[in-house]
Amino acid sequence: MSGIQKRKAISPFIAAVFLIATTIFIGGFTATWIKDFSKTQTETVLSNTNTECNYVYLNPINPSLLNGTFSLIVQNTGTGSTTLSDIQIIYDNNTQLQKSLSSIELRGLEMAPISIYNVSSNIYMINIISDCKTLSIYSYDISFI
Repeated sequence: MSGIQKRKAISPFIAAVFLIATTIFIGGFTATWIKDFSKTQTETVLSNTNTECNYVYLNPINPSLLNGTFSLIVQNTGTGSTTLSDIQIIYDNNTQLQKSLSSIELRGLEMAPISIYNVSSNIYMINIISDCKTLSIYSYDISFI
């Protein structure tokens, strides 16, 4: 046997240990990556959420329409703060009127009067838009005087 060399193969035990170690390494790397990725995604979502808005509850008081003037008082019955930005009036024929409210700030438990002029009586819905929520008032909730 002078021209042929004898080669020894890796023992089955060493091969099994090597495969198990490789599997554990890849599994640990993948688990770490998934954990870091989900943590980053959770932090991104939480940083984009205004938790103050969770404590804002808008309540309309005495919405009424008298001689073309829509008026009501908006009360924040919660403890958080919000800024009322616009009022949107949607009529029965789907036309809309949107007016700015000049950024009315409502802190917890505060009220703000709102009056809009030249409003027709065929109202379907009124939306009061804030940086947190939209308060919708339907025509059956409005007193037509």
